[in-house]
Amino acid sequence: MLEKRAAVVLQPDLCHAGGITEVRLIAGMAEAYYASIAPHNPLGPISLAAEFKWRASIPNFLCQEQVSLARAI
Repeated sequence: MLEKRAAVVLQPDLCHAGGITEVRLIAGMAEAYYASIAPHNPLGPISLAAEFKWRASIPNFLCQEQVSLARAI
């Protein structure tokens, strides 16, 4: 997808993509093709806290996608 320029924003999910190391590799590949990273997080506050760590270390971070942490009544 990156070689064909079919995507300019990638949305890896830390918990489903294989962890911090794997997502950093994805971010590195995206950076090589001038693509941005907008991490996806459907799982909650613990995975969001883990994402704060790695996304601070990548230069091509765009934004964070997050589901609402509020309880449904």
